[in-house]
Amino acid sequence: STLDRSSAASDVYKRQVLMMQKNEHDLLPIWLDFNGFQFGFSNLYVWDNGSDVKCKEILREYERLGVNVVYWMNHEIDFRRKGVILGEKIKELDRTADYDFYLPLDCDEFVAVESGPSSVRFDMKAICAELSAYEDEGRPLGVEWAYYNIPDQPSRFLRTPHKKTIFRARTFRVMDHGYHEGRSQTSDEKVLTKLVYVHYHNKPHELVVEHSKAKLRPYFDIDDPSVLNEKVREGNRLAKLIVEPKSSYMTRFHNIESVELLNLSHFFSALGLNTPFYKKPS
Repeated sequence: STLDRSSAASDVYKRQVLMMQKNEHDLLPIWLDFNGFQFGFSNLYVWDNGSDVKCKEILREYERLGVNVVYWMNHEIDFRRKGVILGEKIKELDRTADYDFYLPLDCDEFVAVESGPSSVRFDMKAICAELSAYEDEGRPLGVEWAYYNIPDQPSRFLRTPHKKTIFRARTFRVMDHGYHEGRSQTSDEKVLTKLVYVHYHNKPHELVVEHSKAKLRPYFDIDDPSVLNEKVREGNRLAKLIVEPKSSYMTRFHNIESVELLNLSHFFSALGLNTPFYKKPS
């Protein structure tokens, strides 16, 4: 990365971004740089759910820049309880810090503001202006849409319903595992915002295969074709992804109406970052 981290946002924004991840080698450095620049590195709180050494080295680099990292929530049950774990941190920060808003994200989500379909802004001026409209709001803030990436098409996205929740400070009560639904101290109903997420959910085929193998390897000898084929016959989702040809994988993105977000690639480039899953030509 060529990002000038000295120009990252200061604490003046007072927006806390919270995220739990495991072994997101490809997305994690970009997510940390992007959100560190946007919100300030010290305003990022990351829980590592038992990553390998390579991923922890990435996190330790960003700890030196001010990112807050928790390493001991490293069991599968912790990941299933991430809504509770992040929620407890929000309550703690409400007592001990002076944040204005809390944004629970996944490692493949990037915050933006939508003024209309395919009209999306990523600059903090727009994001802060949208959040500022809810300074006195007691209800949870709702995100209703996301722009899902299309593998092999870095500037095209699928505008898709995507329910997520953000909280103004001192309003949080509870949220679910995926932050899809949340309740405040005064309301179970969300107020809808113009905030959207760009969601790099769809990995390139080679990464899908690599990650599926990594998840299955502790349990099965997936390098043995007979074992792998048996798992496919049993309906194992990850085994099916391993054997699925790229041409078949890509058909799920064909003939679907997509939108172009050229300004996103420009925004990543202006920060000195690669677009997720795409490297700049050398």
